[in-house]
Amino acid sequence: MKGKCYCKPGFSGENCLQKSCLNSCNGRGKCRDGKCLCDAEWIGEDCSQKTCPNACSGNGLCDTNTFTCKCNGGFLGNDCSIKACINDCSQHGVCLNGICHCHPNFTGEDCAYPSCLNSCSGSGKCVSGKCVCDENFSGEDCGQFVCNCNNRGRCLLNKKCNCDVGFYGKNCEESLCKNNCNSNGTCYKGKCLCRAGWGSEDCSMKLCPNDWYFILMRYC
Repeated sequence: MKGKCYCKPGFSGENCLQKSCLNSCNGRGKCRDGKCLCDAEWIGEDCSQKTCPNACSGNGLCDTNTFTCKCNGGFLGNDCSIKACINDCSQHGVCLNGICHCHPNFTGEDCAYPSCLNSCSGSGKCVSGKCVCDENFSGEDCGQFVCNCNNRGRCLLNKKCNCDVGFYGKNCEESLCKNNCNSNGTCYKGKCLCRAGWGSEDCSMKLCPNDWYFILMRYC
């Protein structure tokens, strides 16, 4: 007919320049350059075959009787597109893209463990929601530094021990000997080990050689 194009099979449009799609995609998709872009739940060259939503996203099997997805482990949703979290975050967190974002006071990959205040300030271990502090630290969050003066001194503001009389060392762990053994012996655990020829508690007494009587009487 004059002035109107009658297109050959496979073409459409006013000038027959557009490639047409098979069966016009059965009204279940859009035709682009001769190919059907099917709507959800439809597949095939002409969108004539029903399937599961998004073909289960490649993360599950489609039940062709009910056209529902049976998702693989670790995925969920009607099209298996949602990545699941371990143990569903133990009901103590929110799952986003397979990662648990725990509620306050809970921690762990699956939010299963009670967390400790301030993560124990890096100075202790969290055990069942309570901090077990490292040596020289205390407080609910192990945030307080304390001196371990072994009950032999007091902790100063500079976090060092001011030892009581008779004790010394970083933690007042060492005992002083009386009169420093008068330089006639060695101090060991608060007691003098006198050199030969010297005796008494502080090694202040010179002993008589080879004469036990005078040694016992403490004079020569």
